[in-house]
Amino acid sequence: MLAIPEETRYFDHHPTPVEVLLVLEIAGSSLEYDLGAKSRLYASAGIRQYWVLNLKSNELIDHREPGADGYHSRHTYGAGSSVSLDAFPEITVHVSELLPVQG
Repeated sequence: MLAIPEETRYFDHHPTPVEVLLVLEIAGSSLEYDLGAKSRLYASAGIRQYWVLNLKSNELIDHREPGADGYHSRHTYGAGSSVSLDAFPEITVHVSELLPVQG
């Protein structure tokens, strides 16, 4: 999870959904749950960006535009792709950097 970066902000509480900028789930055996029920929960709470790293296919699934009925935008990026953070569009992340080292 990536929350609003402010050093003293969370002394008295855990981040609330409006303070959460990104949630990243690592999915192996939990892929169906992460893309289904968990995705709907995060969207209905208003989490603005939700990533699911699919370890079986080496892909990152990027969810944006949360709503009461789920995310309205969903894109899949392969290991050779890059994706930007919604909260910090100038920052890009290479999907391959999130994947476990093969060897």
